[in-house]
Amino acid sequence: MQTLLPLLIAIAAGAVGNTLIRAGMTHVPSEGFDLSIIVKILTQPLVVTGIVFLTGSFPFYSMAIQRFGLAVGVPIIFSSTIILTTVAAYFLFRESLTIVNVIGILLLISGIFLIAHK
Repeated sequence: MQTLLPLLIAIAAGAVGNTLIRAGMTHVPSEGFDLSIIVKILTQPLVVTGIVFLTGSFPFYSMAIQRFGLAVGVPIIFSSTIILTTVAAYFLFRESLTIVNVIGILLLISGIFLIAHK
């Protein structure tokens, strides 16, 4: 379990960070682009907290790819983070989840098992 802990923390922190950034971005205009929008983004507490989670995941990400290797660790972390973030988006933000999305998630899960299989 101790070997898996950095991997699991990297996945969870990535998913939480992405979800917090999405939540914080609801307070930022989606139209146009100028310096004031960047300032608005960087002053949103949820966005900043999301950035902290993503930055904080880096040491665990590093340990995971050290222990599992680049070819195994990165795909597992990214795929798992995508799956958790998609599920969070569906339940928290009522974003659509089509049959194609569900098939994609199932393919990612299958890929994780194939990559992790030794």
